[in-house]
Amino acid sequence: MIISLINLADIPLQIVVYGIVVLLLGGFVKGTVGFAVGLVVVGGLVQVFPAKEISIILSVPFLLSNVIVLKQEDIPYRFVRGQVPFIAALFVGVIVGVVLLRVISSQILYLLLASYIAIFLATSQNKLVAYAEKTGLSIGSGLFGGLLGGVIGVPGPPLIIHTYIQVSKKETGFVAGVASLFLIAHLLRIGVLASDGLLEIRGILIGIAFIIPIWVGIVLGTRFRDYIPEQRLKQIIKIFLAVIGARLAIIGFSL
Repeated sequence: MIISLINLADIPLQIVVYGIVVLLLGGFVKGTVGFAVGLVVVGGLVQVFPAKEISIILSVPFLLSNVIVLKQEDIPYRFVRGQVPFIAALFVGVIVGVVLLRVISSQILYLLLASYIAIFLATSQNKLVAYAEKTGLSIGSGLFGGLLGGVIGVPGPPLIIHTYIQVSKKETGFVAGVASLFLIAHLLRIGVLASDGLLEIRGILIGIAFIIPIWVGIVLGTRFRDYIPEQRLKQIIKIFLAVIGARLAIIGFSL
């Protein structure tokens, strides 16, 4: 059952509880490993809320979640200044992605999300990193990350892999580096969505409310980061995403 966020008073209590749990989990993952909040939260919430609606609204808490992370890390100003070509490409990709978001159907968006998760799970991170290091396609990564961010709201793997390579070269902490680029990506997307009339005041307020459970999750994840085996957590995240991806495919094909 898909329920719109337009009439908040009509949302059943169990759906509210489910939404809070998903937001908490996404925040916890963000605080622990520094990324994957987008796939977890978007994938989880579109099970019960309209995909386009959620994709647009979540840009607000995703932006704020990276602000929270950067308040706990040293902001890598020198690292960000060196990412101008990547950020420019990211901006172009976001614009194209938002244009596609406006015109594609909900069915295509659900199937895109399902396909995105499947590719993410099926592709070895080591292979992706090796490919990116070999080709050095910084601008290409920015365009692709911006396109994914514009359409789905999750710039994900291209941005993460780019950051992984760049921080190793510039001696910047990975969590701080990836959070800074995610923040810029979501800031660009919010600007494009607002200028295009897709993100309005009501959506912004709902997005701000979403940040509360995400913030709690980030704080818990940050504090327990040193006590949780990272490999075990990644395995759990992959299982959760596999279930979500299968559900998204079922929803997409049933529309």
